[in-house]
Amino acid sequence: MNKINLLHIVQHSTGGGIIKQLYSLLRYYDRDTIQPMVCCMGSKGTTGRLIEESGIDFVAMKIGRNDRLIPRAVRLLYGLMKERQVQVVRTHGHGANLNGRIAARLCGIPCIPSVHNVY
Repeated sequence: MNKINLLHIVQHSTGGGIIKQLYSLLRYYDRDTIQPMVCCMGSKGTTGRLIEESGIDFVAMKIGRNDRLIPRAVRLLYGLMKERQVQVVRTHGHGANLNGRIAARLCGIPCIPSVHNVY
């Protein structure tokens, strides 16, 4: 049985709520079925290193923490999705949702955007 290549895209990995929630979720994937990977639009923070140490592929694009459309980010995400043969994309955070959804659409890959509300 082939594994599903699932790419999570986050804004940053510096220990905020979104990345901590993702780190908790990643531990429960059935690794015989799903091959998770994480791409961070910023640099690799503390939680990013923990994800990597747990055996999950982690890519830091080092573009920064922006909530706007960044054509360079779309190009890099598109290339990553093609190179890693991603089959499903899950985005977390405004900038990751915007740039990741566009790249996934260009690749013809289903994208599941998440909404994280802060009260």
